[in-house]
Amino acid sequence: MLGGLVAGAAVTVPSTAVQAEPSGDDTVIAFLARGVGFGHGRGMSQWGAYGRAQAGHDYTEILDHYYGGTSMGTRTGDIRVRLTDWDGRGTFGVVSTRGKARWAGASQSSANDYTSLYAVETSSNTFDVYGIVSKQSCPSGSVATVPESLITFGMTNSSAVEQMQRVLRDLGHDPSYIDGDFGNLTKAALHSFQEAQNLPSGGTVWNQDDWERASELLADQSPTTWTKLKSGVAGPITFSTTVADDTAVPGDVLGACQPDGSLTHYRGDLEFWNTGDGNRVVNELDTELYLRGVVPKEVSASWPTESLKAQSVAARSYGLTQSRYSYASTCDTSSCQVYYGAATRGGATSSSFVPVEHARTNSAIAATAGDVRVWTGTNNLVSTEFSASNGPRTAGGSFPSVNDPFDDVEPNPLHQWTRVIDADSVMSRYGLSSADAVATVNDPTTPYDGIWDNRVSLGNGNYRSAWNFRGDYGLPSPGFELVPIYRSMTNAADFAYIGDSIGTGMALGSSSEFQVLTDEVFDAEMYSSVSGRTTAEGVAVAETVPMGTDLVVVELGYNDTPSKMPERIDAVMSALADRQVGLVVWPNLSTRRSGYDYASTNAALDAARSDWPNLVVADWNAHSGHASAHRWFQSDGVHLTSTGDAEFSLFLRDRILQLLGDGYTPPRRLGAQQTLEVPVLGVGAVPASGVSGVALNVTAVRASAPGHLTVWPCGSPKPETSSVNFVAAAASPNAVVVPVDETGAICVWSLVATDLIVDVSAWFGDSASMEAAQARLIDTRDGTGTPQRPLPEGERLEVPVLGVGGVPASGVSGVALNVTAARPTADGHLTVWPCGSERPDTSSVNYLRGVASPNAVVVPVDETGTVCVSTHAETDVVVDVSAWFADNSSMGAAAARLIDTRNGTGTAERSLPAQNQLEVLVLDVGGVPGSDVSGVALNVTAARPTADGHLTVWPCASARPETSSVNFVNGVASPNAVVVPVDGTGKICVWTYARTDVLVDVSAWFGAGASMGVASDRLVDTRFGIGPQPG
Repeated sequence: MLGGLVAGAAVTVPSTAVQAEPSGDDTVIAFLARGVGFGHGRGMSQWGAYGRAQAGHDYTEILDHYYGGTSMGTRTGDIRVRLTDWDGRGTFGVVSTRGKARWAGASQSSANDYTSLYAVETSSNTFDVYGIVSKQSCPSGSVATVPESLITFGMTNSSAVEQMQRVLRDLGHDPSYIDGDFGNLTKAALHSFQEAQNLPSGGTVWNQDDWERASELLADQSPTTWTKLKSGVAGPITFSTTVADDTAVPGDVLGACQPDGSLTHYRGDLEFWNTGDGNRVVNELDTELYLRGVVPKEVSASWPTESLKAQSVAARSYGLTQSRYSYASTCDTSSCQVYYGAATRGGATSSSFVPVEHARTNSAIAATAGDVRVWTGTNNLVSTEFSASNGPRTAGGSFPSVNDPFDDVEPNPLHQWTRVIDADSVMSRYGLSSADAVATVNDPTTPYDGIWDNRVSLGNGNYRSAWNFRGDYGLPSPGFELVPIYRSMTNAADFAYIGDSIGTGMALGSSSEFQVLTDEVFDAEMYSSVSGRTTAEGVAVAETVPMGTDLVVVELGYNDTPSKMPERIDAVMSALADRQVGLVVWPNLSTRRSGYDYASTNAALDAARSDWPNLVVADWNAHSGHASAHRWFQSDGVHLTSTGDAEFSLFLRDRILQLLGDGYTPPRRLGAQQTLEVPVLGVGAVPASGVSGVALNVTAVRASAPGHLTVWPCGSPKPETSSVNFVAAAASPNAVVVPVDETGAICVWSLVATDLIVDVSAWFGDSASMEAAQARLIDTRDGTGTPQRPLPEGERLEVPVLGVGGVPASGVSGVALNVTAARPTADGHLTVWPCGSERPDTSSVNYLRGVASPNAVVVPVDETGTVCVSTHAETDVVVDVSAWFADNSSMGAAAARLIDTRNGTGTAERSLPAQNQLEVLVLDVGGVPGSDVSGVALNVTAARPTADGHLTVWPCASARPETSSVNFVNGVASPNAVVVPVDGTGKICVWTYARTDVLVDVSAWFGAGASMGVASDRLVDTRFGIGPQPG
């Protein structure tokens, strides 16, 4: 039991945070496998080709992008395909629905036409051949079994349904598919049988009357009479047809008898022989006809035409380069290239067939007939590998690695993915006593790039290749990283989970994602999830929760009428109060499903917080609301994919551990036009005195509407400036440098209601001589300080900073600004620098088209008394000043890009892997002196991140703090200003939660006279009641 979280029957929650007692536990209990793509990642991405075709690229442009060093060429000819369904079989038969089948042996053949033929091996590679002139039949050995059990409409994946389907097919009532699913086609076939036999009809139930009559009919059928055509024929036995292969409909070419009695139709000839590797069936046909059975199975025939053409060329080139066996060049499975023939038929006598070929893919194949890729300069044919998806960048190998932004199309479910792997499973599989040292590392033996250049270190000197590890755990691709999940707490609380169908997928069973991620975190556990459960039905479950349970997750609401949710929430909370439950974590609902008013349910949950102080609403809707999170959801926008199960489980785990670790204060949002006082002196690592200012990271989360935060020292009046500009329902961070006055507190005011996070990263000593200055210097939107017009691309805006807005006219070494790009006309960036210097090639504010983007900028002031702003694209500009530094602060200009992992500036040309850190030298580079430096002002950007996460920046000699410096979302470039002290190492460290490229620009440095200290603490998080809360 967790002391302090469980109250009496009235559930009186403590008014101050209660610290959890259980000690930490650094044992690795699980791994998040965060990966990209589906397949090996080499060559063309099929989804990328889809995206490029949608964007207007033609098939040659698509192929040029993926297959660097190659060009278009021409090849024709036949191809030989191993048909793996008949491997090792002693009998093989064919059916010609047109009565045009023929056979030939190694030294003899027949000129006669047959409807049915088969060969049976009598000794090694010696066969007897049988035929029927006019009846469609497969060789015996697949007699239908009549199921003697009740079978009802709607049954799926049933062996009894499959037996019934075969019986109906053999009796002339073809259900089209032998798949074990009792759907509408099978219903129609059963109805036809029942009417023909004067049995009670309807087609929805197979009963005793049906199976008795079916048995009688099958017993009365005269046996098929086969004529032995030849004995002792040396293989291979070749079956052919005089039907025109290239023009015949798919169901008229040769049908190969499957072991279950169904047919697969193939164009070309079918050979049956003992190859030395065992008996094999080989389909030899023209490559163009072969592709008709490949392309519609590799990609959907509904895809854009140019993507179908690109697939046709890639499949043709790949197939023609294969030389896998002595008897065949390729096979029909995904280990070679999938090939399904021309059509399928339910049985030899079935009147209908299901085509594999499609008119759109046939047209794409014909339009590119003979087109292949050849190596430029040699004209040698290229083995054009391809995968379903390569993620953001191809793996490299035979072809140069290239960025693949078009792979990120909405229908692609595996552009990026997440899985949970149990550490116990890893230890058991590889014979390890601990998984703590298991990690993904670079593989020096591979030619691949980025996330594809990896292997798994088992921590004992042994390695597992990424490809084999992928196979061990059923991962979509070898392009992944393992992120260790530490237990963090052991036996921390009694726990219960009440859920619906979401919970059945991710929280039921010891191998479920949530239970793996919380292994031994809880002392006692109860799980109850049922598909379709309403919140009203959840009340009865709440009444069974063990008395005094510390923490309960209630995951309900999707199956309820929103207008009834207020009373139903109260009913569940009352039932849990009767059970003396401590905290209730209730994740709100994703609102991405159209046509459902889940927003009203979420509003009811938010409103209930004021009535139930122990209710914590976990904002799953905001967490899963970004664009790339659509891959977390199935098509209905509610139920979760495998990636969604992992992400939701991690989301809940993180919120629960935060509550248990930091204790609990009833959370309250910062209200509209409300001010929150945040003490900073003597808090965390900030000294109680001798401090002139602090560097903060301030984030508005889940705001009710667009607005802004203002931050200032509490002893001064609130200025009419903005420190953080935000949009509704998102997380919007910004760095803020603010002086500290005699109150020892900073104040935060919000225009609209929002949750608030405040992290402190550094403090300035008195010798830094930092003072407040609160004024809007520039606003091009209304003409403040400059003409009323946007700043054009490439034009320089000079901003006087001395003698304005509380900044003295002299004795100033630098200023702290908040600079905003408002209404930008395109993606780009602002650069800010002292006007007496040349414009540096760095970014101070990165922005997206149409999105207001602020950032803090600390900039030295030179003899001009002005700072300059230039823009990459036309935009309005707003400049607010928040503080100034006196001359004795020893502040100097530094304008340089220190790190860019995208192109290898200052480091290797490789994105920073998840859970890794990068050391960045900041002394004696980019205008920063080699000594006597106490700190630097940086702009740090996460570019092309592969998942949601954050960067942490700190001086390298210190332990990594548990705070964020830059928060980012999947795929979106996210910058932030960071003021960080410099220690004896002369380096700062950058750590990332998820793989991302990293850019580090330096804009200013502080001399040794400007004392600075490290402070890495979370001061406020209103979402979870951390720190002072709004009144």
